[in-house]
Amino acid sequence: MPLAALRTVVTLVAALVLALPAAVAHATPASDVVTSLNSSIIRIMQNAKTLGYKGRYKEFEPILTRTFDMPFMAERSIGRKWAELSPAQKNKVIDTFRRYTTALYASRFDSYSNQKFEIVGERANPNENGATVVRNQFIDSKGKIVNIDYVVRTVSGRSMAFDVYLNGSISEVAVRRSEFATIVNNQGVDALVAQIEQRIAAVEEESIKKGG
Repeated sequence: MPLAALRTVVTLVAALVLALPAAVAHATPASDVVTSLNSSIIRIMQNAKTLGYKGRYKEFEPILTRTFDMPFMAERSIGRKWAELSPAQKNKVIDTFRRYTTALYASRFDSYSNQKFEIVGERANPNENGATVVRNQFIDSKGKIVNIDYVVRTVSGRSMAFDVYLNGSISEVAVRRSEFATIVNNQGVDALVAQIEQRIAAVEEESIKKGG
């Protein structure tokens, strides 16, 4: 083989070898969960106006149920009082929490203008044994970046997210716990469920007013 051709082959092989780790770096169970969610969000955004709020809600519901560990997130959002709730009360809180989360996604992702997501890496979460933080970015049409990181763990053999960090520091579960735990402690779980139901209705009403 001529020397020039040999150099070309070596260069190509080296390039492929160097590219391989980067390609598989995100192919982990934790990142797969976020990749799937990102793709689903973009697809729904692209069809947002056709779907309308109720259509987006219907699309998001099964996606978010399989992506997030809703029972665990609901428990953490309630705090210590969770142990005092009856099974029926726990199920009611989980269901209301799930529907509220779905309503927020259906409301927020209501249009598409070339936005995109990008996973930029992973790291272990020192505060959660065995959990992985998937570093994820939402990039709008003007190039503005919002960091939306997901904390993922294995639940019964499946990778599921159980918290979301906005800009790397604001925990969604912690924010909800600061609100929900106070209501449960002062007014009881029924009052919390009623208030979340009101929020769900308000989100739907506002979204439909905006044109769906």
